[in-house]
Amino acid sequence: MSAYVANSNIEGLEKAFQSMEVDPNIVIDWNCYVIAANGYIKVGLIGKALEILKKSEKLITMKQRRVAYVSLLTGYDDIAGAEKFLEEWESGNTFYDIRVPNLLIVAYCKYGLVEKAEKLINMTVEKGKKPFANSWDYLATCYVEANQFPKALKAMESAFLARRPRWTPNRDTLTACLEYLKQQGDAEKTEEFVSTWGSQSYVN
Repeated sequence: MSAYVANSNIEGLEKAFQSMEVDPNIVIDWNCYVIAANGYIKVGLIGKALEILKKSEKLITMKQRRVAYVSLLTGYDDIAGAEKFLEEWESGNTFYDIRVPNLLIVAYCKYGLVEKAEKLINMTVEKGKKPFANSWDYLATCYVEANQFPKALKAMESAFLARRPRWTPNRDTLTACLEYLKQQGDAEKTEEFVSTWGSQSYVN
């Protein structure tokens, strides 16, 4: 199946999957459904991807289902397609997994789409959800790259408040924020920044 997906051979993929479904000697696990869904997503057949994932729901736990959706978005490079997938995924699911929009935030930052990244994380907060520290960290990095340091500092503050054990920030972003404060000549804010992040050994 993976070979068919790699070559975008949907006809071959469907025939192989159908053969597996009727073969009593083959047990189809949720990973097979993920592979098939990924093949559909690769060629833009979002509806079919969601349809085949629904078939897997009786075979997997809620946690596994979330991982399946996240796995699909992780390898999906088409921003417009990923947005559509996220929209359809959210409309058909009552549970919410911050990892899914987080992946799209990362993609937005990768392509310098600051406003979209900002909008998505704000929408997440408005829904009463708490973005992970790395969501804010990615957004801060996006702001730094766009030379929007005041916003980057606020995002880093949110990242610090949302941090969990063993989490580490993007040190390049952290350093850039510190250098910005020094250049601004604001000794009080610089000292506060160093004190906050230095207490966790993120800066010296």
